[in-house]
Amino acid sequence: MADEIKEATAEISKKPKKPKGVKTGKGNVTPPEVTASIVTCFLSGVFQSDEDIAKHVGVSRSTVAKIKKHIPEDILHIKNTATGARIEALVLEFLEETLESLKRISRLTLNDEWLQKQTAVELATFFGVKADRVLKILEAIERANQPEETGDPELVEASED
Repeated sequence: MADEIKEATAEISKKPKKPKGVKTGKGNVTPPEVTASIVTCFLSGVFQSDEDIAKHVGVSRSTVAKIKKHIPEDILHIKNTATGARIEALVLEFLEETLESLKRISRLTLNDEWLQKQTAVELATFFGVKADRVLKILEAIERANQPEETGDPELVEASED
């Protein structure tokens, strides 16, 4: 991923879409190293806004916006893919931590001393919530393993065979 960003940044810096580089609102040409820095900041996903990039690089927000307009679509696809992968990894990590926590809590409930201290209402509530969550997880797994409905009955029937 980092190598792709470096290659993309180098390519954009070497071959700007405008023959003389990207001009600022004052008519000045943005130096290639500044352009490369802006593109790198944008593609890295570390900065949340054009204003953050502008402050980091030391240029105006409008310069950042103009440079970003010249980034080819195939390069933007790399960034979007990387951002999606990072979010997916964070969600997966969160789910794993949550399930581990639930496992630890569940193990604690196997303690006879703890069980004896609970009222019938508390145990019923605990069991009901736990059973409900397990069913929801199983339903989500089942939905995830089903083929997507296309609206075409022949395709749906074929996938069921």
